[in-house]
Amino acid sequence: MQNIKRELFRYADLICHLWNAYFSELFTGLDECEPLDTYDEIESKLFVALVCKPLGIQLVDDYFWGQRKAVKEIVVVPISDGEISIRFREPNTGLSQNWNKSEIIAAGGMSCSFMQFFQWDRFGYLNMPFVRCIVVDWPNHPEFVAREVLLNTEDVDFFRADSNEEEENPKE
Repeated sequence: MQNIKRELFRYADLICHLWNAYFSELFTGLDECEPLDTYDEIESKLFVALVCKPLGIQLVDDYFWGQRKAVKEIVVVPISDGEISIRFREPNTGLSQNWNKSEIIAAGGMSCSFMQFFQWDRFGYLNMPFVRCIVVDWPNHPEFVAREVLLNTEDVDFFRADSNEEEENPKE
């Protein structure tokens, strides 16, 4: 698998800078569609231009509508097999996102699919400290497979899954 951390972090850096330098001062409240609609449209186009096209990733048609879907071609794995901080989304919460308190868990063997960079206060100063993803494999904790999680951005690496490649540990 190809390490794509650079591509993902360039995108995250750009969307944060774009919001912080140009859009945050225009934001007056959730009762106004602008500048949020314009920013969301630009953010979506940047994800396609900076991440998807260069890496040959085709998103599902409704990726940007409603809840973000997992991008199976972008594999998120913890940098180390040691303990990391994880937040689990409560299952079956619909459009609301109820997250549990952070837990410290040994991450050995964990593999996830990328959904998006995440921050609690999306309308303040952005730095995207979390990655929202779905657990696809975790031999040590099979009960968490298919659960959405938030992982600290500094604790993970990003890889481009090869379409013909069998499941394997990208760190090997």
